[in-house]
Amino acid sequence: MTSEHTRAAVTSGTRRATDANRHFWLQALIWTIAIASISLRATPAYADGFFPTEYRAMESIGKHDDVSHYALVFHGRPPRRLFAERMELSIGTLSAADADRWFVSYGAVWRLPRRWMPFVRDAVHLDFGFSPTWIAGSTVNGRDLGGNLHFTSSLSVGGYLNARRTLELSARIQHTSNGGLNNVNPGLDMLGLSLAYRTR
Repeated sequence: MTSEHTRAAVTSGTRRATDANRHFWLQALIWTIAIASISLRATPAYADGFFPTEYRAMESIGKHDDVSHYALVFHGRPPRRLFAERMELSIGTLSAADADRWFVSYGAVWRLPRRWMPFVRDAVHLDFGFSPTWIAGSTVNGRDLGGNLHFTSSLSVGGYLNARRTLELSARIQHTSNGGLNNVNPGLDMLGLSLAYRTR
């Protein structure tokens, strides 16, 4: 092996180690905020507003197969006219080899009525979501996403993990794209899990 190959191998190994370390600290930060928020939610200050509820970890599929998605999700009460289950404010990062792109997403989630799923257990539910999404950067791993403003649509299948229905695990698939606002619109598809803790 030549010295150039050796340097290249060392550089590649160092980059992978750096990426793994960055991903670890990003997840650690989000988990810390999520765990700390559980105790805060019992206070009057969180009675009517948004409160941190959910941790989400996803991986890209399809065209972009090397992007990770980590987010802390805040739940809030929806306006009555939307007939939604809840409002969601998601703050997180799209983590790739070249850089981390922070994003914020805000929108509504609708739950399929129980009477439409008579064959499914009461503890299982199906959610649909739609939210405008702002990504701080228009490229991921050198690939153009088509601007900063996007729209995220999602489908989640979840269930409660305990009898009190305070702990919920969901499988989620989502699609993010700019809706044709830009001539470049490859879209970003993600698949992953959400873990939510609810006190009410």
